[in-house]
Amino acid sequence: MNDPESIDQLLADFPDLAHPKEVADLMRVRLNTVNAWIREGKLSSISAGRRVNRVMKSRLREFLLHADEMQDVDDTDASAKEKDSQ
Repeated sequence: MNDPESIDQLLADFPDLAHPKEVADLMRVRLNTVNAWIREGKLSSISAGRRVNRVMKSRLREFLLHADEMQDVDDTDASAKEKDSQ
């Protein structure tokens, strides 16, 4: 679990409902990455149509609190390839 106080400081001026692009900018990742997290159910969002997603600040906080516990996609692929080669 990441430090809750640090996350609260990071999100202090963040909007209560943020566009995925704002999340991407905050986390210094590509928009495609944030959209993948949303599609995979790792990051919750509110959908108000086909192209309108917003991320709630409280959900982003929970995501960040537990982000270090998630397995990286590259790690999963590497593990699967290693098992296949044995």
